[in-house]
Amino acid sequence: MLVQRRTPNDPAYWCFLLLGAGTLFPWNVLITAADFWEARYPGKHTDRLLTVCYLPTNLIVIAAMVHWHGRIRTRLRITAGLLGFTLALVGVVWIDVLPPSDASLAAVLLLVALCGVCDGLAQGALFGEVALLPPRYTQALVAGTAASGVVVSLLRIITKATLPDTEAGLRRSATIYFCIGAAVCAACTIVYAQVLPRMASMRQHRQAALEAALRDASSVVCAENGGTAGWKLAAASLEQQGELSPPLPPQQQQRQQPDLELSFEDRSAVALQDSQQLYPGGSSPCRDSDTLSALHSPDQALLHNQRGFSSSTSGGLTGGSPRRRHQLGSLRGAVGGSDVACSASRPETWTVLPQIWQLAAALVLIYTVTLSIFPGVLAEDVHSAELGSWYPVALLTAFNIADFIGKTVPSMAALRLRSQRAILVTTLSRALFIPAFHFAAVGGAGPAVIGLLAVLLGLSNGYLTAVSMMLGPAAVPPAAAEVAGNLMVLCLIAGLCIGAAGSFVWLM
Repeated sequence: MLVQRRTPNDPAYWCFLLLGAGTLFPWNVLITAADFWEARYPGKHTDRLLTVCYLPTNLIVIAAMVHWHGRIRTRLRITAGLLGFTLALVGVVWIDVLPPSDASLAAVLLLVALCGVCDGLAQGALFGEVALLPPRYTQALVAGTAASGVVVSLLRIITKATLPDTEAGLRRSATIYFCIGAAVCAACTIVYAQVLPRMASMRQHRQAALEAALRDASSVVCAENGGTAGWKLAAASLEQQGELSPPLPPQQQQRQQPDLELSFEDRSAVALQDSQQLYPGGSSPCRDSDTLSALHSPDQALLHNQRGFSSSTSGGLTGGSPRRRHQLGSLRGAVGGSDVACSASRPETWTVLPQIWQLAAALVLIYTVTLSIFPGVLAEDVHSAELGSWYPVALLTAFNIADFIGKTVPSMAALRLRSQRAILVTTLSRALFIPAFHFAAVGGAGPAVIGLLAVLLGLSNGYLTAVSMMLGPAAVPPAAAEVAGNLMVLCLIAGLCIGAAGSFVWLM
């Protein structure tokens, strides 16, 4: 078992935190500029139009990616998405040079839709890839999405406060604000493409995930041919799902985990020996030692394993049972196996849903409630004579800070909900926020009451999102973890779309 380093200085953790922030940075940049959009396009309900253009395209793309899982390489999806974010925000800056008009608003909304497409490409792929790593990296990714809201809110406050409160000052502050957002997205692209793949800890995690996937597939073959290796699937699942132990002293690490220092070729030989012990009659899927020794990376071994299984054992796996095809097809993107263009059959995605349906439903409900209130109600439907144009900025900032805190809390295992039913029941109780905000807005409640409701909305949103996203991939076998991660993102986006549509009910 690979030792998980719990040190807060783990650079891979912070890289995933940054990538999580990068996936939602454009969205937060766009919606947090509520004061700028209202001044530039008064009476157009721009904040609500942004959600209508962003979220449906996001949902369509992520649904397509889940349906055609593995057809587009994970690395290509993430890199293209992050790069597209950068170009879209640069485009918003260029459009700001033009005078405000319906044409310029349409161009902005087109770029917002492009951001939705890029989000659908990148976010689902990132959660699918990190689902096969230890759970703390999923928490880092989720916390990063919340951190982006906090950073963007503070960025908007700074750019608004440092320039004159005039039309020219507002326009100049927005230009700086959007340029910084584009720079952050460009930095995320570099981190994912150049920094993360070079980290030794990531290479070790990728090898560990590959071995778990190999054991998973081997277990399926053996069980379906009357073997007794089903325990290996359970062991691999426990290894992938559980919190890994803290580091041992160096001497014990050398005695108990000598294979961590082996080259991949040596590890392949060990895998071959284990496979021959598991299949003593010569029916091992990894029968040819020359084939494995010729492979130079875990990705190549994974690809060979998928192809090898399709021709080994009686009947083969490609034409076998649905469960068998699902297990092998799910290995395509295993932990950075993003560089592999696999020819295995597409996994049967919807066979994973019954195992995580309560978490999937919770995510839909979480964001249905949240997006029916945020940002529309906070930006348009409540007012303060004392705070003026600062009021929506302050409320959005309060929500984002609370959301970040809520998504950080589950990093402490003792404070983490582990029951799917408990998460769903708690999520259902959040429906009370809708009447609470309605009566507060109609009754003219002051900033203290509205601010408290915004903080509670953010805290519950962040916490329930984090525990759901962490528990989802852990509730399925390792080979299905990536599919589960993509499904969770799909349900999250579906909730966002329903909530965004519900936000227009407040205008009636």
